[in-house]
Amino acid sequence: MISSNNQPDFSFSPAMGLPGGDYGGAVGTRMFGDILKVAKQVGQGDMDDALRKSVVNAAGDVFRIPSAQINKTWTGVEAINDDETHSPVAIAFGFR
Repeated sequence: MISSNNQPDFSFSPAMGLPGGDYGGAVGTRMFGDILKVAKQVGQGDMDDALRKSVVNAAGDVFRIPSAQINKTWTGVEAINDDETHSPVAIAFGFR
């Protein structure tokens, strides 16, 4: 699709199967992307939240565990421990 200024219009890119956004593909193939994210994070050499989340996501793909909820709970517990919040709701819904 071309816009009025002869530039490609990427508003329909995900619908056309083009890469964009956070879509990682079908559940069966998402594992490969998550494993690549783990490799990228390990290559950076930092033990940070991004590494933890990528490892949990990859483990969720392999072992079929609820990785999104694990990441939210982990983030919520860290926020409570770091005194960023005192709400117990953060454990269930995470904290930004």
